[in-house]
Amino acid sequence: MTPDEWRQRGTLISIDGLRHFVVQIGPPDAEPLLLLHAYPTASWGFCRVAPTLARRWRVIAPDLLGSGFSDKPPGPVYGIDHLADLLGGLLSELGVTRCHILAHAYGVTTAQELMARASERARGERDDAGPEVLSACFINGGLFAEGTRPTATQRLLLSPVGPAVARLAPAPYPTFRRKLGRAFGTFSPPTEDDFRAIWTLLRHNNGHLTVPYALRYLRERVARRDRWVGALTEFAGPMCLINGAADPVAGEGVPRIWSQMLPGATLIQLDPRVGHYPPLEDPEGVLSAFERFVAERFAGAPR
Repeated sequence: MTPDEWRQRGTLISIDGLRHFVVQIGPPDAEPLLLLHAYPTASWGFCRVAPTLARRWRVIAPDLLGSGFSDKPPGPVYGIDHLADLLGGLLSELGVTRCHILAHAYGVTTAQELMARASERARGERDDAGPEVLSACFINGGLFAEGTRPTATQRLLLSPVGPAVARLAPAPYPTFRRKLGRAFGTFSPPTEDDFRAIWTLLRHNNGHLTVPYALRYLRERVARRDRWVGALTEFAGPMCLINGAADPVAGEGVPRIWSQMLPGATLIQLDPRVGHYPPLEDPEGVLSAFERFVAERFAGAPR
């Protein structure tokens, strides 16, 4: 499915004056499944698994602010708190008060914040808008800051010269293709069409200029580790990590810490040749793993 074809399935919804692109597919009365995407693939990164998921779930797949077809305002407006605020508003607009979460990479950190807030609401410590989280399944994300290795490009864009680099010397497509390709494994390498699709999503509405600001979540992940790891250790619902071990960023360290810190949670390893983008590299493996998690870990699963 091309980005344009994916775009035709969605709509724009304004939250606090900012337009958010969101795809909704599946039975409207089914249990909501919130898909939180990687970067820079946006919600299109789920296009190979979403139609199958929609046979059982009410799939809700937004582009987070700064990604895909959502608005991409300049400047430092991409903190995880702001993304979670906007996402809470979006779900409220859609009438969603409780949901399951399937989060990939970049989306994992926002999911952890939603989980932390849900726990605080349950304890009566906050009363803002946001969903009750029923279950959480993660795909190759930086759940534990100490288990990840930022790339050299990420470190450059996070440095004080990052915004100038993005503005004055945007990477040409061949450089983008080469560097992004390092994140994929050898199980099912991306096609030229895949690279072009991701490039299109990144460049849409000058999104490449916001990359240094969007990447600041990597610093937040370190500074707010206790909160976001606490969201996992305190969570009472079912949790799962689906992992592609060939991911150079988080494929080894994160699952090791997951097993040590959350021994009761599910860990499903995909083919060891799968890298950072399993929903694109191994959609059948992701679907099988998610179905196994649902079947094994909680009752009342949609049939």
